[in-house]
Amino acid sequence: MSVRTNNKDKSLMNQLMPSDCVGLWLLLSIAIPFTIVSIASIGDPILTWLEGFMGSFNPELLETEFSLPHIPLGIIVLSSIGLIVCLGLFVILQTKYVNYWYISADRKCLYVPPENKKSILKLTGWLVYRFFYILTPIILMMIVSFGLLFMSINFFNILARLMGHNLEVVLTLGIFISLITGFFWLVAIFITTWNTLTTVYGSIIAITEPEITNTLIRKRSRRFAFLTSSSWGAYIVYLFMMGVFFLEFLYALLTPSFIALNNIHILIIVQLMNIGLFVVLGRSITHSYYKSLLIQYAKISVKKSKILSTKNDLNNDNTFRSSVSLI
Repeated sequence: MSVRTNNKDKSLMNQLMPSDCVGLWLLLSIAIPFTIVSIASIGDPILTWLEGFMGSFNPELLETEFSLPHIPLGIIVLSSIGLIVCLGLFVILQTKYVNYWYISADRKCLYVPPENKKSILKLTGWLVYRFFYILTPIILMMIVSFGLLFMSINFFNILARLMGHNLEVVLTLGIFISLITGFFWLVAIFITTWNTLTTVYGSIIAITEPEITNTLIRKRSRRFAFLTSSSWGAYIVYLFMMGVFFLEFLYALLTPSFIALNNIHILIIVQLMNIGLFVVLGRSITHSYYKSLLIQYAKISVKKSKILSTKNDLNNDNTFRSSVSLI
């Protein structure tokens, strides 16, 4: 168990870049571009195969001209190693930062950070759990949509023959299936967004209380999600930050040639901006969770006091009745 110190450095530089995080940020800044370039190398043959697959409605042509994309094993290994390294560095950084922010929020100096090893392992497990919990609706809809697309490609001609080449019926059926699929896509996106927002506090809970299960972390995060007004602002910043990161990743993935030495000044500026967004978001969410925790504790204290007062009233009432019966 770590020992809590009362010496808090509240300077802006310490909040933005603590001394023990500088090396980790440098390593992460180097690992991310290499990982993106490796993933882009995997994505090119997959996109080429998908374009050819979706551009053909002839099953015979599909079988003769298209096959599974060929991806070199070395690229897959490098991409996997890069993802693992980036995830590991991010988990360590988030663990350190959350402890800093939680201590700064805890003005009564009651919080003692757990061992870093336990917090890091718990946060890693929680991030994997949260990834599948959030994206399960999207993954299911992608499987269903791909299955419908595959069936329409392979059975379009057969269905047209059965309908006597009545294209109106075939098109009407296709439009109906598309509308139903689109509706379920909207439902999946709504559920994914809701699960994303209601599990924002999960990482803080996993770091500060690594002994509890992922299911309990999810339930507690959902219970605390909207207890304070500041959480709404934190969610807006969170969605904005996720959108910025996604656009950056998508641009780097589609144009990997941009990651070069002649653009190093732009890459440094983008990385500093990302660090600033990470600090603003993480600190606001951590302080919002701490306020929600205080509100929940206050509610529990009020309930306990009401229960105790009710018990005292009942005891007094029973005492009064027994004294009256004696008279």
